[in-house]
Amino acid sequence: MRRIVIVAVLASATAAARAEPPGLTPPTITFDKPEKSETTATVLSVVGVAVPLAVIGAGLALDKATNSDPRAEDNEPMGITLVALGGIALIPGSVPGRGYTNHVPWLNMGVRLLALSATISGALEIGDARRCQRGEVANESCSDVSLNDGYTMLGLGLATYVGSTIYDIIAARREVREWNRARRATVVPTLSRDSAGLAIQLPL
Repeated sequence: MRRIVIVAVLASATAAARAEPPGLTPPTITFDKPEKSETTATVLSVVGVAVPLAVIGAGLALDKATNSDPRAEDNEPMGITLVALGGIALIPGSVPGRGYTNHVPWLNMGVRLLALSATISGALEIGDARRCQRGEVANESCSDVSLNDGYTMLGLGLATYVGSTIYDIIAARREVREWNRARRATVVPTLSRDSAGLAIQLPL
């Protein structure tokens, strides 16, 4: 059925071209499939990061409200569970924006996994160093703990994650433009004194 419609449209365009007097500028007929939106790709990328961050924030708030002593054995696990789920969801992060055009950035997800691992390690290192400063742990356990190392790992992890996310947002917008260009065709009736025809222009 689709071929029949295309043939009918081409035939109509050819007839219109023959009816025009020679020398007139022929019309250009463009056939486009529904285009995708760069804005939608950007929104999907941002939402893919914002939702996990919101879940982590809710988990931290819940844990603080329900567990006054983080070292107690009978603490409610719901808050920490939400934090863990939010952290896992941050690994794909901005992937929905690129999935909008059927791209899956496996390499970038691997980079984010390493970045989050460094961020968590840095945060744990900072926490241990703070406890050592307050005298909450034995001095022997503090020999390999460094506050500076913790901040370094935390900073590198966060910077890598943010850079990976920005790259995905830019790539998602570029892939939308490529998607739209690859699905656009232009049909141009051609005129001369002797004949009329059609030129079909496809994107390269």
